[in-house]
Amino acid sequence: VHISMLYKEYIKISSLSVHRVGNKAAVEGVELSEKPVEIDEALAEILKGYFLMAFKDDEKYHFTHPTEIELNSVFTYIKKIFIEVESFHEQSRNIAKFLYEKSEHPNIKRGDFYVIYFKDCILDGETVDAVGLFKSENKDTFIQINAVSGGFSVESQTGMSINKLDKGCLIFNTQEENGYVACVVDNSNR
Repeated sequence: VHISMLYKEYIKISSLSVHRVGNKAAVEGVELSEKPVEIDEALAEILKGYFLMAFKDDEKYHFTHPTEIELNSVFTYIKKIFIEVESFHEQSRNIAKFLYEKSEHPNIKRGDFYVIYFKDCILDGETVDAVGLFKSENKDTFIQINAVSGGFSVESQTGMSINKLDKGCLIFNTQEENGYVACVVDNSNR
């Protein structure tokens, strides 16, 4: 699978859930949202560009397990989403909890964890849906200029930059028997 063969212009964001995942070793906890995030079409296009722009690598991966693929927790959560898309948010919460349980290395930073359901991904000529798992750990400071009567106000805000994705994984609903096709980006730990 060549990621350049992923035609991004046809892809739509169908669902988005956001959670905050800390480092378990530092007892930072996990904050789970109660419901998916509602976004309008303009924001969906911006987010689609941000989350998908970094996928340019040729490498593909598959979920594995030493004995039985169904025992791989994330594979099972993703499979449930593909079987019953209505379970998307519940499974996103399960994946966030699982990620927290595995976040014991001292270098793992607290961050926002996004789970996205993408529709109409055309991958090497096949139209499939995909689930994206993304973690934003690094925050930037932005300057906001606002017009006020007689002049302008200047304030700073902290947030994620839409110019560089920290970590991400796209799992395509194809080749389930082989552990799905997955592509990974990690700009934090090259």
